[in-house]
Amino acid sequence: MKEIKIKSHAKINLGMKVYRKREDGFHEVETILQMVDLYDTVTLRRIEAGIVVSCNNGSVPEDENNLAYRAAELIQGHIKVNKGVLIKIDKQIPVSAGLGGGSSNAAVTLLALNRLWDLGLKKDELIDLAKSLGSDVPFFIFGTRAIGRGRGEELEPLSPGERVPIVLVNPNLSLSTSLVYKNLNLRLTNKDNNINLLMSLLNKGEIKKIGRYIFNDLESPAIKSFPVIKDIKDKLWSLGAVGSMMSGSGPTVFGLFTDYNIAKEACHRLREGEWSVFLTETIVDLQEIYPTANLWGVVKR
Repeated sequence: MKEIKIKSHAKINLGMKVYRKREDGFHEVETILQMVDLYDTVTLRRIEAGIVVSCNNGSVPEDENNLAYRAAELIQGHIKVNKGVLIKIDKQIPVSAGLGGGSSNAAVTLLALNRLWDLGLKKDELIDLAKSLGSDVPFFIFGTRAIGRGRGEELEPLSPGERVPIVLVNPNLSLSTSLVYKNLNLRLTNKDNNINLLMSLLNKGEIKKIGRYIFNDLESPAIKSFPVIKDIKDKLWSLGAVGSMMSGSGPTVFGLFTDYNIAKEACHRLREGEWSVFLTETIVDLQEIYPTANLWGVVKR
């Protein structure tokens, strides 16, 4: 095999509880991660040596500052392989948007190189490698819905449920994750925000109720920097969403819908403005998006 083309999906956070700051500088969190059907396309091609990254979005670095580059470098060092790769990223996921696009690119790079270079790494081995690249990276190998603890990288599976229409709205602004955390006052976070309640509702498939209980402790400090986030939330509610929340450290806002046609109409109305708007849905089956004959454990070493 000389080339692999793979979809690199986005995620949203249905719940985001932030606790104390850890000794390593990160915050302790509990978060419910949900993969959605908005994706970049990543193409990996064998070359004789080195790592070359190219992207259709000029704001994405093409050197060692790119997470996909670092993923390839990591797996080269881990296996001690003397092989090269050209990584081409066709980016559709907004950048620095709280949707995990860079983390997803890194995760699928690990998956695809495992196959492209015939490494035979198991899923758990790839997840362990992913943890060193970033808090969200392991999730895109692990599954389509999970609860993340620690920095977000310690994962437990949740029931995948049924497909749910999602509208994503990005105000075409970049929001620094470090700035959002810097502005976070843990004493002011809502103590009633409850991850366990959200998990229970998700397992029961009660989407309308879920919409009332989704939360993100990072949302209030983000709104202080960009009040437009609240404007987007209010607009989604008015257009029929049963829940609306900022994803991750923002500034993208998602709306949960129970009816695809209502979501489609909301998307149409929102596109009349200056925001970037995407109609998508939750993903329930990992094999549906990574169909290439098991990208982990293909070859026994």
